[in-house]
Amino acid sequence: MTDQPSKFNRLVLVVLATLPVYLYMIVDKILGHRHDTVADLLGWQLLVITLGLLLLWSIHKYILKGKVKDLSPDSRNLLLDISVGFLLLISVYLIETVARLSYYQWFPVPNGDRTVLLQSLRTIAANPFYSIVWLGAVTLLGQLFLELSRTVFLKNLWDSVDSPYGRVLVILFFAVLISLLSLDRGWSGIISGFCIALLFNITYFKYRRLFPLLLASILFQYLSLLGFWLE
Repeated sequence: MTDQPSKFNRLVLVVLATLPVYLYMIVDKILGHRHDTVADLLGWQLLVITLGLLLLWSIHKYILKGKVKDLSPDSRNLLLDISVGFLLLISVYLIETVARLSYYQWFPVPNGDRTVLLQSLRTIAANPFYSIVWLGAVTLLGQLFLELSRTVFLKNLWDSVDSPYGRVLVILFFAVLISLLSLDRGWSGIISGFCIALLFNITYFKYRRLFPLLLASILFQYLSLLGFWLE
């Protein structure tokens, strides 16, 4: 007898562990709900991320009997991990640059009122406590959830799918899922989101390390915020 769930049960558990937060956020965007106030950015986001992490970690650790090291099965050195992380970061900026020079000009950007959001970000930047919470808890936990959910989802489904075509479909599915988080940015945001998610998914498929993904995603968020605050 084994304590490990069957392949079908593993698939169900992985879906339950990773998808609820994404589906909630996608439906929220489809319905046009906005969470742009300081309280929303620091409170609502932190609550959703924390609940998502607790659900993901509980199922991964206690039901799937998984460990964090299972998500990075290949042994690599720290310098190589950091190098891959920075290459990912540079690649993300290349994707964004190509996007701004091409399809960002082809598709109309939604004209939603972003006044409240921009004012909230400036308020956060001007308040040391708000900045610590935003750059610390919200950003770090948010990117931790993104990369943990990515690696848990991809690895478990790859382990459960024997066909190489099935593994490709898993990579594409998660890229599409992530891209839908940019619904409020129109087609330009969706395409960029898909390309970046696809890059991260393929990198994990080839390299099988969690740390480079986490490093690149956190640095990208910090640099994006720094660029906005310096404008």
